[in-house]
Amino acid sequence: MILGGVNFGTTFYGLYVVEHYGRRLSLMVGAGWMFICFMVFASVGHFSLNRVDPPQTPGAGTAMIVFACFFITGYAVTWGPIVWAVCTELYPSRYRSTANSISTLTNWIWNFLISFFTPFITGSIDFRYGYIFAACNFMAVIVVYFFLCETQGRTLEEVDTMYIEHVHPWSSKKWTPPIRTMHGAKEHEQTESEPEHELHDVAPVEDEN
Repeated sequence: MILGGVNFGTTFYGLYVVEHYGRRLSLMVGAGWMFICFMVFASVGHFSLNRVDPPQTPGAGTAMIVFACFFITGYAVTWGPIVWAVCTELYPSRYRSTANSISTLTNWIWNFLISFFTPFITGSIDFRYGYIFAACNFMAVIVVYFFLCETQGRTLEEVDTMYIEHVHPWSSKKWTPPIRTMHGAKEHEQTESEPEHELHDVAPVEDEN
């Protein structure tokens, strides 16, 4: 109940974060935050918690609950909602529906696999299982930094242009769309579409005198 309440309550703050701090910064900070939480959670669970009789180590149990709440807060504010916004903005128009379907399918497949295999894995390596997720979050920071362009406040066409022009993701926040070039192209097209005016000989006016 505590974890569910934290998840529900902090998700709404993600709506503010995604529009005020951008996608890249929010995702990298969120992944780094979750990496720390997983490292503490796994270390306390493996080295400090009495797994045979947990009430014998109440401090370790409390610390694990606190950092589980910290992890859920970081996830609910950043990766939980923002990753779906990124999925809808990332792909070209002709592939967007298909790509979003594949990403949603992949999400649910991994949810099932993790839920199914977690009891077997924790039974074998106990809370050290958290180190695997910590490593995944660490890799997520690297992937976002090197491969995800900043899409905050940009149109879908501008996002496509960034990837077409091979804009470096770490400098994509300062990238400006080629507005002048686009206007110049439009003016050029309009000039070419205008009909050429033919020159007509003007008949001389006869002098009545």
